[in-house]
Amino acid sequence: MQFCLSRKVIAPTSACQRLRLVGFQRTKVQAGESKTLKFVLSSESMMFVDENGEHRLEPDRFRVMVGSCSPGERGQTLGAPAPQVAYFDLISSR
Repeated sequence: MQFCLSRKVIAPTSACQRLRLVGFQRTKVQAGESKTLKFVLSSESMMFVDENGEHRLEPDRFRVMVGSCSPGERGQTLGAPAPQVAYFDLISSR
C-alpha cells in the first residue's frame, strides 16, 4: 500500500498542493478481505518547502490517501481501485 499526503494550502499559488509519497507497506489482501494497517506520519513528512526554499511545518488541513498505486486517474484507468481518503488537522507546529 502507498501512503500519500497533501495539504490544503492557504496560498492557492503555492507548489505545496502536490501529493507526496510518505510511506509504503507491502501487504497481501484478498478480494473481499479487509485489513488494518498502521503507519506513523512524522513531523518531517508534513513539512513543505516555502517560497524561500525553507522547510516549514505549519498548522493546516492535510489529506492522506492510501491505495495500491499512485493516486490519480491513470491507475484507476488501468483497473486499480480508488484510494481511501482521510483528512486531519494539524493545529500546532510546536
